[in-house]
Amino acid sequence: MLAMLRGEATFGTNGGTTWRPWKYEERIAVAKQVDKFKQSLSTKQLNEKQFRTKVIDFISKKNSRQEFVPLIGKLIEKAHVEPLHVKNNAWQFLFKGLLKEAIAKSNLSGACKKFNDVPKDSPFSQVVTALKYEVKAKCLARKVIKWYDETQGNGQDLQYRFTGKETRLFCHNFMRLVKWLSSDKDSKHQRQTVLIYAYVELKLRDCVHF
Repeated sequence: MLAMLRGEATFGTNGGTTWRPWKYEERIAVAKQVDKFKQSLSTKQLNEKQFRTKVIDFISKKNSRQEFVPLIGKLIEKAHVEPLHVKNNAWQFLFKGLLKEAIAKSNLSGACKKFNDVPKDSPFSQVVTALKYEVKAKCLARKVIKWYDETQGNGQDLQYRFTGKETRLFCHNFMRLVKWLSSDKDSKHQRQTVLIYAYVELKLRDCVHF
């Protein structure tokens, strides 16, 4: 995240880049794992929505989008990324960073095991409240609360795949979150971080919102 905010994030084919194209062999490996996972789910009593949610979460945890073996084989490596997914992924990436910053600035005690224990005047609580009531991203807000209740903000990152809906809401309302990240008590470094988020999100909005 910091690399992206500083303009240091890179895309390429070598091992030192931030983002790299998926290798065909990795696609096949993930597709096989997904197929095996689906077989394990077939023995459970799940409705279609529950089944799809578990499959999507499984793929997401693999840092992949590959559910099936590509029908066109290795030609898939010539495919171009759909712009919509780029927009969604960019906002998703920035939101995760903003969320981590809000939690870090809140200095939550060990007694905050559940979101309801988080002080209402903390940046974390205010950001999530704004997410629900100002940005109107209620589904995402519920997911954040559930994630915190299960992890206390430690360990595994929030797993939530942004759609066009979240992208549109963030394009229109990103400053409603940034303002709650800011505080009069911020250090120079914290103020700089807030300004960086505001600037990067403004530029992202200008790039993708049309």
